[in-house]
Amino acid sequence: MTEGLSEAGLIAVVCEACGAPRTPIGPGDDAALVIAPPRGRQVVTTDALVEGVHFLRAHPPEALGWKALAVNLSDVAAMGARPSAFVLSAAVPEGLPAAWWG
Repeated sequence: MTEGLSEAGLIAVVCEACGAPRTPIGPGDDAALVIAPPRGRQVVTTDALVEGVHFLRAHPPEALGWKALAVNLSDVAAMGARPSAFVLSAAVPEGLPAAWWG
């Protein structure tokens, strides 16, 4: 389904399929500006870090957490916004020992 589809094309397909409302800016590869009452406008972003691509299991979880925040805070800054909160999303591989988390 996504073969030969650019990142922008994939974003358009997903937004269309979900009936995503139009946003003043984005969504794009950095972030999207959404209208979020009562505060007005909010910048929303997320980046997945994939084991073997963006980090190795040998890296400590603290370094992974730092990198996850850094890449997303960079996206917020690229939109000219200030961070107010974050959400952590983790796809944990089967067999990862609980001790890895610290």
